[in-house]
Amino acid sequence: MSRAGRWGTLVVLGNLAVNIIHGEAHRRLQIQLSSRDEAFVLVVIMLCPVVAMVLMWVSRRRWGPLLLTLSMLSSLLFGAYKHFVAMSPDHVSQVPSGTWGTVFVTSSYLLLAAEALGAFAGVYLLRGDNRL
Repeated sequence: MSRAGRWGTLVVLGNLAVNIIHGEAHRRLQIQLSSRDEAFVLVVIMLCPVVAMVLMWVSRRRWGPLLLTLSMLSSLLFGAYKHFVAMSPDHVSQVPSGTWGTVFVTSSYLLLAAEALGAFAGVYLLRGDNRL
């Protein structure tokens, strides 16, 4: 596996782990998403980065980083809007206190960081400078 594939894998798996924890917080706090938002989460946030990772494994040097960049940037914008801008039960200020509320808020911030890192990594790898 190329260095790009290894770094892409690390970024995607880290992001996936935070997403799983955040999803569990959603479930425990009974914060429901609309069917459209659920579809976005499943396809763009969960599936596309994994597909990008696989494409980087099989030496698709352009498609993998491109899909990683687009999916992570889209996820970043979606999460920033849903958790920090739009007032709804999904906004960090509306989450009940307690263990799962703390997990929800913490994972919201970690998702911002992971998705920003993922978008940056995708752009970096897309440039073709794979000396990571």
